[in-house]
Amino acid sequence: SIASGNGFTHGVRKISVDGGTAQVLTDSGTDARWVDDEHIVYARAGAIWLMSSNGSQAHPVSNAGPDRAAQYSDPDPLPGGRAALVTMRLKGLDSTHIGVLSLRNGEIRDLGLIGRGARYSRSGHILFGAGGGRILIVRFSLRSLATSGFPTVLVENAGETPFGGPVFAISQNGIMAYNTGHGWGAVSMHRVARDGIARPLGSKVAFSDARISPDGEHI
Repeated sequence: SIASGNGFTHGVRKISVDGGTAQVLTDSGTDARWVDDEHIVYARAGAIWLMSSNGSQAHPVSNAGPDRAAQYSDPDPLPGGRAALVTMRLKGLDSTHIGVLSLRNGEIRDLGLIGRGARYSRSGHILFGAGGGRILIVRFSLRSLATSGFPTVLVENAGETPFGGPVFAISQNGIMAYNTGHGWGAVSMHRVARDGIARPLGSKVAFSDARISPDGEHI
């Protein structure tokens, strides 16, 4: 199935890669990502939440919220499932920072990177949006959960969402795909096989953040 946080109705849904009717996991949440086959992490009301893949046992992982010192979004689980990259918006600051959140105890570390929408690459790097269509790359250690060196510009013309987030993804073998457009609205979800044939998975809707589960069965 694919977990999809809908930027317009703020819900998380799951659908089989073979198509069919989408299952509503929660009607309040965005930025959904698979931690493993059994768990999904997502953003809700300025905090990061964790739930089972059937929508049960939902609970906040971070202590942030609308009335706290920071709000979190854009979780990207790291290999091993013990932590996730997140976007941090600190109260009183216009800029957003990249942080690392423990999915076990909720502790968070500010990596000191100004940007949003960070994604981990198995090459040992994290990539993140820095605004103005730029995607930056910097070395990152899974052992220490820390960066080393200075970020460098990888892409200068990437598309962004209406909320300023970068539109890109990284495959397990380190290949990055990104969008250079700025369109937004109702679209159709398709499954594209290696032969290039696209198969629609449902009717045209407004959705975002589609992610395939680790077992390849759901979105």
